[in-house]
Amino acid sequence: PKRPRQNPGTFWGAEMGSWQSDREWVASNMVCGPVAAGIFAGRYFTEGFRLYQGNGLDEEFLPRPGPWMLYNVQGSINWKITPNLTFEISQLLSDRRNGNATYVQEPQWGTRDTRDVAVFDYGWGMRLSPVWDGPTELWDAVTIARLIYSGDRLGNFEAIYSYRRADQRITGISWLGLSDQRWIDQGISLRYYRTDTFSVITNELTVGSDLWDGRFGRESRQIVQTYGTNAVEHQAEQSGYRESLSYYVMSQTRFWDRLYVDLGYRLENYDLPDLYANNAARVVTNAKRIDRKKSASQWSVGLVYDKELGSSMYYKHSRMYRFPEFYDMVNLGVFGLSPDPPFWLLDPEEGTLEEVGIRHWLNRNIYAGLT
Repeated sequence: PKRPRQNPGTFWGAEMGSWQSDREWVASNMVCGPVAAGIFAGRYFTEGFRLYQGNGLDEEFLPRPGPWMLYNVQGSINWKITPNLTFEISQLLSDRRNGNATYVQEPQWGTRDTRDVAVFDYGWGMRLSPVWDGPTELWDAVTIARLIYSGDRLGNFEAIYSYRRADQRITGISWLGLSDQRWIDQGISLRYYRTDTFSVITNELTVGSDLWDGRFGRESRQIVQTYGTNAVEHQAEQSGYRESLSYYVMSQTRFWDRLYVDLGYRLENYDLPDLYANNAARVVTNAKRIDRKKSASQWSVGLVYDKELGSSMYYKHSRMYRFPEFYDMVNLGVFGLSPDPPFWLLDPEEGTLEEVGIRHWLNRNIYAGLT
């Protein structure tokens, strides 16, 4: 339903399931000459999930799932400006809400059910349900625009603009109090790719660059009681700015359409120039900067031993990296105290991947693979 030009028409569906689950959705795609447009809307709700206890020996110390809800709307437009030039844009809006069960007693593990957790008596007249925190609510807005040029012998060019705004609110009366987070991320990606054939050799080349920047902000507030009246007080604030610029090149060379050689390299500079935080008294507790540069490389070889069906085997060797996200670095704090330190200044992760695989086609419809 999300590809209007390929699937014109109207589609809809409704489902019902156990645990008071239901799902409804509708989509409509229209094509009018060079312009195609579509819209999709859906709703999903379920009251709870069965739980997984792990290996049966170790207690899984994680928040338990509970009622979960999703509203999702997406619209898209595809405009074929010329036979070689196409413009696409899509907009996604979603609203998610999932339960935040703070504490579940051991008998509840056996029933794999958190819908009706008994009230727990803490003593001194304090009786609270173990599932006593409010839900976690998340709102997403994602815009993606693409300009695609197909130049035949000149190659192909893509320019992609992406924008995402994500808001998260955690409500409750637990030690973490209330928390609002916002993440705004936008970027431009440029990609050029072409295919060249020389006698028994075919080469596919891709070069590109990604420029991203984003801003993260979080404020936590604590619920306090003053003379029997609940009040919300500022607890801490954290924010940061991210800049990222990367370049990459990838090449696949095929000999007689049987032997494949892949090469790839990527270089990225990742900078957090403006990390800021304050405490309950709004005193700045940390202002630091992280500036890192990392590279990734990959090479692989593959052999097609059955050209008619495409059965093949390959070996791949990759050196990879991953920069920490703000969600990894932000210290959420505990017991109503201001987080100290407000950021975990994490270094990038590195890793090596070695992979061997084979895919054997028994016929045109059935294959077996091993990796």
